[in-house]
Amino acid sequence: MKTGKVLAEIRAMSLHDWRILLTSIMLFPVVSLLLRRTGYNRTRDMLSRIQTEKGARQDSDKELEKALRIARMVSHAARFWFYRDSCLQQSLLTWWLLARHGISSEIRFGVPSPKSPAFLAHAWVDYQGVNLCETSPG
Repeated sequence: MKTGKVLAEIRAMSLHDWRILLTSIMLFPVVSLLLRRTGYNRTRDMLSRIQTEKGARQDSDKELEKALRIARMVSHAARFWFYRDSCLQQSLLTWWLLARHGISSEIRFGVPSPKSPAFLAHAWVDYQGVNLCETSPG
């Protein structure tokens, strides 16, 4: 993303966007440490136990827009903490923040064909068939 575009986006950020961004920046190291110490299942269980905010359901277009903005803020935070290549941490944090805002999503995993020379895996957040992590800048 070019510097001018980044500055324009920063100027356009709402207070809510700033809150999501700062929360993400603070939680990236925590999620990363939890994953290393306890593994994926326990980390996800711990995050899911944290109470979610309850709110009125929005129409799907507004909810998708909100989900995309949350994913974008997490992506920006990942760049701040140099977690750009950590799709699992980004996915867990995005999934948890969406749940905190009453938006249901799923974490998906994929691996290339067995013929690949190296083991590669990828994680992303799916919201109603939309890959939120791939729509974020990165």
